[in-house]
Amino acid sequence: MHDRIQAFLADMCNWVDSFYLALKNTSQCTPEEAWHLVALCVKKVFEELPLPRAKVANAAGLVSLNAKLTAFL
Repeated sequence: MHDRIQAFLADMCNWVDSFYLALKNTSQCTPEEAWHLVALCVKKVFEELPLPRAKVANAAGLVSLNAKLTAFL
């Protein structure tokens, strides 16, 4: 899991750099506008990450094994 997180963060940093440079070089936006758009995209990624897991956040506390399995699936 640690390796996958490191790879995700490295890929995100590469994407941030390349997207910012692409915006700056191919559009008429200012550097501040480009960073603002990049920041909004990164913010959205981190807002969406916990959503699939939120549904099973309390599954460990369920009494029934079937209820736990159903929540995880």
